[in-house]
Amino acid sequence: MGPMRAFLVGIGIVALAATSATAAEPRQATAAPKPGGATIYFIRGPGIKGFWVPEIDIDDKKIGDLLPATVLTVGRPAGHHTIDIPNHIMSGSVHSEIDLTAGQTYYLEWGPYADAPGTQLIQSLLAGGAGARGTLLPGKGLANVRFYVLDAGLGRELIAKIKNAAH
Repeated sequence: MGPMRAFLVGIGIVALAATSATAAEPRQATAAPKPGGATIYFIRGPGIKGFWVPEIDIDDKKIGDLLPATVLTVGRPAGHHTIDIPNHIMSGSVHSEIDLTAGQTYYLEWGPYADAPGTQLIQSLLAGGAGARGTLLPGKGLANVRFYVLDAGLGRELIAKIKNAAH
């Protein structure tokens, strides 16, 4: 094989590998859980505006960016998992942990953290006083937002509002 042909084959392999890696990420972010797994909905309600779009990582793997009025859905096996919003110059970071039970669905709403400085500013940006209405998912970090675990009814209601607002 000549040098030019070897070079072109090498470029093709690199391009194919890059395409495969990129194409696999979105499927993981919206994949249903395998038998014995759990489903997590990461919810950013329509009332939480702002320019910061946090990256959501589970077990050190990016699952997506949480844009305003969006829902990220991910399936994960039962067991212990870490949820991170990596450090960003505008936001700080958040690290939480969760234990998932097989066959269960979890609704995690992104909302203001009551004990953080600047929370009043975030709450004033919320439309109609909406905001996190669940149980705080324990965690640590410098950001003034956290995830709150919602009950199933409230989680489904919030997702329906987001879908209706998009149409």
